[in-house]
Amino acid sequence: MPRTPENIIPGSKLAEFIKHLKLKQNDLAKELKVSASNIARYSTGRTPTPVEVIDHLYKKYSLNLDWWYTGNGPKTKANDKPKKSVVTDLGQLMERMDAMEIKLREQDKKILTLTRELHAIKGNRQTH
Repeated sequence: MPRTPENIIPGSKLAEFIKHLKLKQNDLAKELKVSASNIARYSTGRTPTPVEVIDHLYKKYSLNLDWWYTGNGPKTKANDKPKKSVVTDLGQLMERMDAMEIKLREQDKKILTLTRELHAIKGNRQTH
């Protein structure tokens, strides 16, 4: 793996690339299934950016490795536009659907409870 020149502050590349993508550190952390504090440590250079993170940025956001390691060229390859993955979008859609399903189940429970309470109230009124 090529060495990063000494004039490039470790971690600043990650922070700069995240800013370029207009991506939030929390969102990247979720994508990578790591804590936001890990992303913060990588971005400040306290912890070296793992190869897995660089690989993810390369595959999902078209990170230009020449820019990453030398500072030369655009931040992304392929016309400087990050690529979207249908698989990633589908995965996010499935996560949202799962979350909505959980909320619907919770609402169904609330409706059932309220219906039972209403019937109990009606039953009490009819017996008095």
